[in-house]
Parts: sequence; structure tokens; C-alpha cells
Amino acid sequence: MADRGASRLLLVLTTIICLAKSEPSAASPQCSYSVRAIRFGFQFKMTSFPTGRYTISVGEEGSPTTEKIVNISSSSKNPTHEIQHLKPCTEYEHKVTMLDNNGTEISCSGSGGKAKTLSMNEQDVTNSPCIPGHVCYHSGWNINSSVSAPNQTQQFRNGTFGFKLAEDDICSNFTVSFYQDNCNDSSFNLTRYIPADYINPNEMNQTQHNRLPAEIETKLPPNCKNLSIEYTCSESGKVGDSILLSNLEPFTDYSCTGLIKNNNVSINKKTPAVQVSIACDFTMVISDTYDNESLTVGWWQTTSENCGAVLPNLEKLSYTCSTQEVDGDAKKHAKTVRQPRGGICTTYEFKRFTDYDVEIYPTYNNKKVSQGLAFRVRTNSGAPDKVQQLKVRLIKNNVIRVSCSPPVGGFKGPKKVYIVRLSGNREVVETDECLFEIGDLNYLTSYTVQVVAFNGKHESEAETAKVSTRYNNKALNGILIFILISLIIILVAPRLAVFIKKQKKSKHVTREEVKLTSTAKAYI
Repeated sequence: MADRGASRLLLVLTTIICLAKSEPSAASPQCSYSVRAIRFGFQFKMTSFPTGRYTISVGEEGSPTTEKIVNISSSSKNPTHEIQHLKPCTEYEHKVTMLDNNGTEISCSGSGGKAKTLSMNEQDVTNSPCIPGHVCYHSGWNINSSVSAPNQTQQFRNGTFGFKLAEDDICSNFTVSFYQDNCNDSSFNLTRYIPADYINPNEMNQTQHNRLPAEIETKLPPNCKNLSIEYTCSESGKVGDSILLSNLEPFTDYSCTGLIKNNNVSINKKTPAVQVSIACDFTMVISDTYDNESLTVGWWQTTSENCGAVLPNLEKLSYTCSTQEVDGDAKKHAKTVRQPRGGICTTYEFKRFTDYDVEIYPTYNNKKVSQGLAFRVRTNSGAPDKVQQLKVRLIKNNVIRVSCSPPVGGFKGPKKVYIVRLSGNREVVETDECLFEIGDLNYLTSYTVQVVAFNGKHESEAETAKVSTRYNNKALNGILIFILISLIIILVAPRLAVFIKKQKKSKHVTREEVKLTSTAKAYI
């Protein structure tokens, strides 16, 4: 029984404590307020306001609240406070609480706890300055959910909101619609012309083409018919006068900015800098190779797909030409003559009928700018030098032997032929080596021997020597024999005649004797 009585006593005490917390004591201060809808929000007027710290709260149902904290003293007379930048035609819940000196929070009474804001009209929205590429408005209302435009809405600070402009919006009318779902017949449109000044240069699409004359293609708003851009450039790393885009040179780094003009009048806006460096794609083609007194190793034509229009006017364009004898030691630089669309390479230091490796490449402002041509050329034939070490020797009374060494510089042509010419228009040709045996010459005769080198097209100057033949020993021997025989005949013939005569006489006597003997015997 005692336990049951204690439990009842504890329950009664708990109930008393809860009631004390939920109901203000008769000694607690009282506060009250009234609410009035005004332009852009509500006005709260305190009708009963003990000294303390007050919190005014406004919010849509189920949404975060807007709070304002104010301190009210005993000297305040009918204080009023405003909460603005609310949505138009929107019902809000509101309340005011007070925190007294004891730290107790007291809810103030007044106006039923709900109120509706006023509707919005055109005078509540004004044009506002904005960042480039946007159009902005200002209003004391929170109209994020009450505005409609072709482009995305962006909320800025202090009641300013704006729209990012598209290219088609510049130089045209831009319309924004404002609507209020909870207020009938309260929607309206605001239309304004967007001049070219609203362009955001940082968002302009600039395309630099790798060709000369230089060109930067910039996409301008299509509705701005009189808009243009004047580009000027400066050479990177140098301080100097501005250079027009049309006067840019190849193989040079520039930084170019464009001044935006409307009807040829600046709108005080410039494009971001564009880095420009144009490399001409030179293509060289050999048209011919020939030589005369000097060696012209090549005549070429130069073309360029991206710089062809200005190629004849590139004053700093030149060419470097070098030649090197195949299997030779060092390159030799030749003289080049530039022509409007090509050039000629000429050198005076060359060997005839010799193979040379030739390299020609373009330079701009004395710097090599691209790959050029490399080819091999053979020079034309030329006159050989004189033969060397000419020797003429008589090997028989009317036979000579001729020998010599090749020309110092070679034959300078496709063939290697030695020619010996003798006085009396006699000519002997030998193609292998300079070694001749020439016979059947006249005896006891002086000859001038000339030897030339011949390469199939050109002869060298003649190297000359003299030689004389001896007597004809065979003929002399015959004459001596004839004379000897003649002398013999002259000396022996008379004696022989006498002898023969005697012999004939002797034979006659004998015949007579024989005849007489035969006759005598016949008589006997």
C-alpha cells in the first residue's frame, strides 16, 4: 500500500512540472504583432513589445524560412520591421518569438500565422548593369520561379538576376516573361533591344588559318550586320608599331588582337590575343639542269599551297645551294639567283664530266625554313688538258714509237682516245693507251709529231715533238750490189771475150786436124 501511494504522488508532481513548462507564468511578459503585405514582402509591426531580442521568421510551407533578428528596448515606439525579397502572390507562414532577459523564448501572438504577398508589376523590374555576354534585371522580389526566357537564368546578388545571351540574341530584341501562378491576370513581358556592346569577346570563336595573306576568321553574331573586327599584331618579344594582319610575314611569331567595330566605330572591346605563326609549305621542283661557261646546276620552280598568293612578294625569301663532288671532301656553296617563283643555282668551281651531289633549300630571313631538293647531276664534257710526257723515238730507219701520259685532269668526257698527227696529213688513232709505232715513213725526212686527247666531243691542245728518219739501208745495199756487178762486168767482160774467142779458135783447128786425118786414112 505504501509503494502504491508513493507512485501516485510522483505522478502528480510530474504533471505539475509539465504544466509549468508549457504555460507561461502569470508573471512572464506578453508580446504581439501585426503583419501587412507591402511591395516586395511583409511589414511586421510590434503592438506589444517588452524589451528583449526578437526573431521574425517567414517561410513557405515545407520550405526553409527567412529570419530576421532585432533587439527592442523600452524606448522603442511602435517599432516596425520589413522582410523583403519574397516571392510575389505567395502565401507564407510567419511567427515572432522573443527571448527575455531570463533566456526564456516566448511566442508572440498576432495575424493568424499566415499571410500572402502582393502581386508583381512591370515597375517592380528594372534593367541592371551586367557582366559581358549577359542581360540583367533587378527586382526587390524573389522571382526565380516567376520568370521565363529563352536562355538559362542566373541569379546574382542583391536582387539582380540575368540571362546568358546566345549569338542570335545580340543585335535583336530580347523578351523576358514574368508570370505569377497564384495571381490572375498578373503576368507581363519585358522586351529590350540588345546592342552589339553586349558581346563577350572572351567567348568569340576565333580561327587562325595557316596561310598568307594572314586571316583570322571570327564568328560574329549573325544579326549584327555592320559588325567588323580590325586585327593588329605585334611581333612576339619585340616592342614596336602595330602590324596589320595583311602585312604579316611567314616563319615569324605574332600576337594579334582584334578591335571590334560597329559601323566602323569602335565599341571599346577587343578580342583575346591570338598567337599567329604561319609556316609556308614550299615545294620545289627542278625544271632543268645545264651548263655553259659556268655550271648552272639547277633551275627550279617553287610553289606553296598556303603562301602561293604572296610568293612573288616575299622579299626575305632566298635559297641556299651547295654542290659536292661525289666522293669529294667538302661542300661548296654556289651562287643563287632568286626569281619570282623559283631560282637558278650557278657555280664557277666545277670539273667537267663529273658527278655532283646538289642540295637546294629555301631560307627566310637567312634561316632555313623547310626541306629542299637533293639530286645528282653530271657536268657536260669539256676540252681535255694536254697529254703529258710526250716521247717520240726512232726505232728503225723509217719507224718511230710515240708514247705519252694521260691529261692531268682526265679526258672530261665519255671517251678516251689518243690521236697522233704527222706532217703530211697522216693520222693514227689509238683508243687504249698512248703508245704508237708508226712505220713506212719517208727516209731521211723530218717530221712534226702532234698528239691530242679526244673525249668524243672535244680535243685537247696538241703536244708537239720533232723526229727525222734515216737512210734506206735496203736500197743502199741493192745499189752497192748493182755497182759491184757492174764493175765486175766492166772488168771481166773484155778478158772473157778474148778467152771465148780463143776457145772458139782452138776448137776450129782441132776440127780441121781431125778432118785431115780422116781423109788420109781413106786414101790408105
